[in-house]
Amino acid sequence: MIKKQMIFILVCVLTISVFVFAGQTNVSDFKKLYESTLKMDTNVNFTELRLSYTKSAGYDPYFDDTNRKYMREAFFKQDASNMIYYGSIVLKLNPLDIDARLFTSIAYGKLGMTNESRLNRFIFEGLMDSVMASGNGRSPETAIVVIDTKEEYSMVKSLGASVIKQEMFEKDDGYFDRIFTQDLKSERKMVLIFNITIPYKIFPCKFRTNSSYVQ
Repeated sequence: MIKKQMIFILVCVLTISVFVFAGQTNVSDFKKLYESTLKMDTNVNFTELRLSYTKSAGYDPYFDDTNRKYMREAFFKQDASNMIYYGSIVLKLNPLDIDARLFTSIAYGKLGMTNESRLNRFIFEGLMDSVMASGNGRSPETAIVVIDTKEEYSMVKSLGASVIKQEMFEKDDGYFDRIFTQDLKSERKMVLIFNITIPYKIFPCKFRTNSSYVQ
């Protein structure tokens, strides 16, 4: 039993080490694209931006969600200052967090900080368009590709729906989430399939021990 655990831990360490080493060779690619994004360059390809981020040393789709929780609470309280405070912390951990970009855009707008609001809205829309353009979610072959499972929930919310149930499954060499949703107004139910292969394969050990994450 101990031997098996040691082998599993070794595999985890090697997987993460290989990822970090490979990611470091692509840091400049993400940095260049991200700098262009901060200049609101309309020529930025947000899909390339998202994928290059997964190959950078800073990519971690399993970071602590505590500040995201506080950010959402501030949003429901219409507390613009704390939306920005906690949103900024989230964006330091993940500059491509879709919810953080939306909430900080709203908060900056409430405080009359137009430029900051426009920048975050620009990034939010670019990220969301990229996710939506990746697939229609009707089958594994046309699944919506995400680099972080939080993107699944951001998309469902943007459609005006809520998540009823979530199931993970494998097909061929890919990993998927089947999300059961319900429209908040019409109560119409719909199933969307997301391709979660990127975050699952990069940190399989973390994924298996963090299956009860909070969105």
